[in-house]
Amino acid sequence: MDFAVPDSLSPAEESVSSSLGLSAGELKSLKALVERLGITTVSTSYSGIDAPGTSVMMMLATLECVFGIATKDKHPRHLWAVEIEESCRTELQSHPCKGDCIFGDITGFLTPRMQNEMRDLHAKDKLYTVFMPLLRNNARNALQMLPRATSN
Repeated sequence: MDFAVPDSLSPAEESVSSSLGLSAGELKSLKALVERLGITTVSTSYSGIDAPGTSVMMMLATLECVFGIATKDKHPRHLWAVEIEESCRTELQSHPCKGDCIFGDITGFLTPRMQNEMRDLHAKDKLYTVFMPLLRNNARNALQMLPRATSN
Protein backbone atom coordinates (compact mmCIF):
# COMPACT_ATOMS: atom_id res chain seq x y z
CA MET A 1 0.00 0.00 0.00
CA ASP A 2 1.44 3.36 -0.97
CA PHE A 3 0.92 6.68 0.69
CA ALA A 4 2.00 10.11 -0.43
CA VAL A 5 3.41 12.98 1.56
CA PRO A 6 3.66 16.15 -0.54
CA ASP A 7 7.18 17.33 -1.39
CA SER A 8 6.44 20.87 -0.25
CA LEU A 9 4.68 22.30 2.78
CA SER A 10 1.62 24.54 2.63
CA PRO A 11 2.01 28.10 3.98
CA ALA A 12 0.21 27.01 7.19
CA GLU A 13 2.59 24.05 7.57
CA GLU A 14 5.58 26.33 6.95
CA SER A 15 4.31 28.53 9.77
CA VAL A 16 3.87 25.58 12.13
CA SER A 17 7.27 24.23 11.17
CA SER A 18 8.92 27.59 11.79
CA SER A 19 7.13 28.27 15.08
CA LEU A 20 8.12 24.85 16.45
CA GLY A 21 11.70 25.10 15.27
CA LEU A 22 11.34 22.15 12.90
CA SER A 23 12.83 21.90 9.47
CA ALA A 24 10.51 21.18 6.56
CA GLY A 25 12.04 17.70 6.38
CA GLU A 26 11.29 16.99 10.04
CA LEU A 27 7.66 18.04 9.66
CA LYS A 28 7.35 15.95 6.50
CA SER A 29 8.82 12.97 8.39
CA LEU A 30 6.23 13.36 11.14
CA LYS A 31 3.47 13.49 8.52
CA ALA A 32 4.88 10.35 6.90
CA LEU A 33 4.85 8.63 10.32
CA VAL A 34 1.14 9.42 10.68
CA GLU A 35 0.44 8.05 7.21
CA ARG A 36 2.42 4.89 7.98
CA LEU A 37 0.50 4.36 11.23
CA GLY A 38 -2.73 4.55 9.26
CA ILE A 39 -1.74 1.51 7.16
CA THR A 40 -0.19 -0.53 9.98
CA THR A 41 -1.79 -3.53 11.69
CA VAL A 42 -1.06 -4.72 15.21
CA SER A 43 -2.01 -7.65 17.39
CA THR A 44 -1.54 -7.86 21.14
CA SER A 45 -1.43 -10.48 23.84
CA TYR A 46 -1.79 -9.74 27.52
CA SER A 47 -1.03 -6.05 27.01
CA GLY A 48 -3.20 -4.85 29.86
CA ILE A 49 -5.83 -2.63 28.32
CA ASP A 50 -4.01 -2.21 25.01
CA ALA A 51 -0.98 -0.32 26.30
CA PRO A 52 0.56 -0.24 22.78
CA GLY A 53 -2.64 1.14 21.22
CA THR A 54 -3.01 3.71 23.98
CA SER A 55 0.59 4.83 23.41
CA VAL A 56 -0.01 5.22 19.67
CA MET A 57 -3.23 7.18 20.30
CA MET A 58 -1.37 9.53 22.67
CA MET A 59 1.39 10.01 20.11
CA LEU A 60 -1.20 10.81 17.42
CA ALA A 61 -3.00 13.24 19.75
CA THR A 62 0.30 15.03 20.38
CA LEU A 63 1.10 15.19 16.66
CA GLU A 64 -2.31 16.73 16.04
CA CYS A 65 -2.38 19.15 19.00
CA VAL A 66 1.23 20.28 18.98
CA PHE A 67 2.20 19.92 15.33
CA GLY A 68 -1.18 20.47 13.68
CA ILE A 69 -0.95 17.22 11.69
CA ALA A 70 -4.36 15.73 10.85
CA THR A 71 -4.54 12.25 12.36
CA LYS A 72 -8.24 11.33 11.98
CA ASP A 73 -8.58 7.63 11.12
CA LYS A 74 -4.78 7.20 11.04
CA HIS A 75 -4.42 4.75 13.93
CA PRO A 76 -3.22 1.20 13.27
CA ARG A 77 -5.83 -1.48 12.77
CA HIS A 78 -5.84 -3.76 15.81
CA LEU A 79 -6.49 -7.19 14.29
CA TRP A 80 -6.76 -9.23 17.46
CA ALA A 81 -6.08 -9.16 21.15
CA VAL A 82 -5.63 -11.94 23.67
CA GLU A 83 -6.50 -11.04 27.23
CA ILE A 84 -7.26 -13.61 29.90
CA GLU A 85 -8.79 -11.14 32.40
CA GLU A 86 -12.49 -10.68 31.72
CA SER A 87 -12.53 -7.11 33.08
CA CYS A 88 -9.71 -6.18 30.68
CA ARG A 89 -11.56 -7.78 27.75
CA THR A 90 -14.62 -5.70 28.64
CA GLU A 91 -12.54 -2.51 28.66
CA LEU A 92 -10.83 -3.50 25.40
CA GLN A 93 -14.26 -3.62 23.74
CA SER A 94 -14.69 0.11 24.31
CA HIS A 95 -11.09 1.12 23.53
CA PRO A 96 -10.75 3.50 20.55
CA CYS A 97 -8.45 0.95 18.87
CA LYS A 98 -10.17 -2.19 20.08
CA GLY A 99 -9.20 -5.45 18.49
CA ASP A 100 -11.32 -6.75 15.63
CA CYS A 101 -11.37 -10.03 17.56
CA ILE A 102 -10.72 -10.37 21.29
CA PHE A 103 -9.75 -13.80 22.61
CA GLY A 104 -9.85 -14.80 26.25
CA ASP A 105 -7.67 -17.87 26.00
CA ILE A 106 -4.64 -18.13 23.76
CA THR A 107 -5.38 -21.81 23.13
CA GLY A 108 -8.31 -20.61 20.98
CA PHE A 109 -5.71 -20.19 18.24
CA LEU A 110 -4.82 -23.86 18.24
CA THR A 111 -6.36 -26.64 16.19
CA PRO A 112 -8.81 -28.83 18.13
CA ARG A 113 -6.24 -31.65 18.22
CA MET A 114 -3.58 -29.32 19.65
CA GLN A 115 -6.07 -27.92 22.18
CA ASN A 116 -6.60 -31.47 23.48
CA GLU A 117 -2.84 -32.11 23.51
CA MET A 118 -2.24 -28.86 25.41
CA ARG A 119 -4.88 -29.72 28.01
CA ASP A 120 -3.34 -33.17 28.49
CA LEU A 121 0.19 -31.79 28.78
CA HIS A 122 -0.97 -29.07 31.16
CA ALA A 123 -2.77 -31.61 33.35
CA LYS A 124 0.45 -33.66 33.49
CA ASP A 125 2.58 -30.53 34.12
CA LYS A 126 4.59 -31.29 30.96
CA LEU A 127 4.05 -28.15 28.81
CA TYR A 128 7.47 -26.67 29.46
CA THR A 129 9.42 -29.90 29.16
CA VAL A 130 7.76 -30.84 25.85
CA PHE A 131 7.61 -27.49 24.06
CA MET A 132 10.79 -25.70 25.11
CA PRO A 133 13.16 -28.09 23.30
CA LEU A 134 10.98 -27.88 20.16
CA LEU A 135 10.94 -24.10 20.16
CA ARG A 136 14.62 -23.76 21.04
CA ASN A 137 15.61 -25.96 18.10
CA ASN A 138 13.39 -24.17 15.58
CA ALA A 139 11.05 -21.30 16.44
CA ARG A 140 9.14 -21.99 13.23
CA ASN A 141 7.73 -25.07 14.97
CA ALA A 142 5.44 -22.72 16.90
CA LEU A 143 3.69 -21.77 13.67
CA GLN A 144 2.99 -25.39 12.83
CA MET A 145 0.77 -25.63 15.91
CA LEU A 146 -1.57 -22.93 14.60
CA PRO A 147 -4.58 -23.88 12.47
CA ARG A 148 -4.23 -23.28 8.76
CA ALA A 149 -6.67 -20.96 7.05
CA THR A 150 -9.14 -22.81 4.90
CA SER A 151 -10.86 -21.34 1.89
CA ASN A 152 -14.62 -21.70 1.59
